[in-house]
Amino acid sequence: MTPRVRLVASALVAGALTICGADAQQWPTSRPPGPLAARPVDFPPYEIKTLANGLQVLVVLHHEQPSVSFRLLIRAGAMNEPADKPGVANFAAGLLSQGTKARDAGEIANQIESAGGIIGTGSGNELTFVSGAVIKDQTDLMLALAADMVQNPAFSQGEIDRRRSQSLSSLEVSYDDPEYLANLVFSRLVFGFHPYGRPAEGRANRSHG
Repeated sequence: MTPRVRLVASALVAGALTICGADAQQWPTSRPPGPLAARPVDFPPYEIKTLANGLQVLVVLHHEQPSVSFRLLIRAGAMNEPADKPGVANFAAGLLSQGTKARDAGEIANQIESAGGIIGTGSGNELTFVSGAVIKDQTDLMLALAADMVQNPAFSQGEIDRRRSQSLSSLEVSYDDPEYLANLVFSRLVFGFHPYGRPAEGRANRSHG
């Protein structure tokens, strides 16, 4: 860059800073808006029961559609992972629907499809969940499936290997995504080495391929 160009560039920067400084002095200042006025909220009627095993069941009744939605919450997630095994909670949750001691992944998928229902599994920082929905006359079947998935997961070696391969492929794609990388860095800057600062899906172990 020639001296003349450097001089012009410096003048432009100085001028921009001067303008910004002048504008900053003229900008209006105000406080954040206050909270809205409180208003009553009508919650739908619900019941809470505690089963003999300590499980709490919360039931909310809606009669608009002949269907039942359910969500089972387990108080275990990324917070309970070993520090050297990030992503294991997410990995295990994804395997819940991939076979039990009595049903393989194909049987579970076929029973869900034949009942016209859906079941999903996942995990977060504080919990693991199984959720689903089905028409009400198939409720017993879907709840039995959910209970079997949670109580008797097979964790077969074949399904573990398949999910590991899928997870590694997904991570390789994510590592080329600037937004994904920015979120990783932001979480680490905010939470450090706390479990909240680790990626929920884990990370690829390059030394083991």
